[in-house]
Amino acid sequence: MAVGADDDVSDHAFGSSEQLPSPLIFRLTRRVTASLPRQSEQASSTAVYCGVREFSCDEDCVAIPEWLLQTAGLAVGEPVAVEFVRPEKGLFAQLQALDSAAASVGDLRAILEAHMRSNLTALSVGETFRVPVGDMDQPLSFSVVALEPLGAVDIVDTDLSVDILQADGVVVDGQIGGAHSGNTMSELVPGTPCTIDVQTHMRLHEMKEQSARANMVPCVNRECIRERADNPLGLCGICFGPLYSGQYDPDHQKLLKRLARNLHAQLTSGCGSKRCHNMHCASGRANSSAEVAPLSHTEAAAMLVPILRAYAPLATATKGHFAIDYSGIDLHLCV
Repeated sequence: MAVGADDDVSDHAFGSSEQLPSPLIFRLTRRVTASLPRQSEQASSTAVYCGVREFSCDEDCVAIPEWLLQTAGLAVGEPVAVEFVRPEKGLFAQLQALDSAAASVGDLRAILEAHMRSNLTALSVGETFRVPVGDMDQPLSFSVVALEPLGAVDIVDTDLSVDILQADGVVVDGQIGGAHSGNTMSELVPGTPCTIDVQTHMRLHEMKEQSARANMVPCVNRECIRERADNPLGLCGICFGPLYSGQYDPDHQKLLKRLARNLHAQLTSGCGSKRCHNMHCASGRANSSAEVAPLSHTEAAAMLVPILRAYAPLATATKGHFAIDYSGIDLHLCV
């Protein structure tokens, strides 16, 4: 199969996969031929993992974004092997910004998270991807430094805990798409580096955001510091995403059932993250240094009652008007 550059649509340059959901993940490597011995291949080509945007190329051809070509060490016209794979779900990733301009981006974590959710299906150690940011002329580049549990992971529909390093190595954020981590991180303060726990780190960022945007209404999820979006549950777009459905649901009862189901599973089975310290999650309780007993199904169900009772007015709410006191909802989602 021959490689072709995919530069017809600007979104392709950043790995967009909007047209086809991606349970399909493929590994791309340079194909060994008589003129290209295996030793040479190993020295100059890197395996990369990606999803599929669409099936529209000519037979025996594949179109690959420029950034992915560069990561794989491939050139246009080279023979490439495309192999369907099933990598394990990712638990942790460490990403390093390669551009000093990343330090000036106010909400780097949210921008990076949105890009990864919309455009990437898998990550592998050593790869570099680019993220467009607002009015910046050039996208920011990020390198994948480390992954768990393996060197290549699936990041679709999974809670991925992420450390983000600036170009100078300073850790700037510690969570994408997962519950808060209990690890510590180094933050550069005037004069000396200071190590603070993640909870405090997140609260500092929250205070900065609130001072910059005094009118910001926060997400109802107590494990999140993003701005609330326009949805019945009072969540930000990231937290609401896993609960969204296009089904006809005028009284929001199907939505509340999905919320109850997700919360009950979180309380009894957990999110699966080894870095979760959400005490409203079985994984967080198991990871706690204190001896915390797991919740029974009955105990978990009892914890849902006040949450669902607070959302009860949704049954009679008119479109776009939700008569709910969101401030009293004690909701802790691992997202």
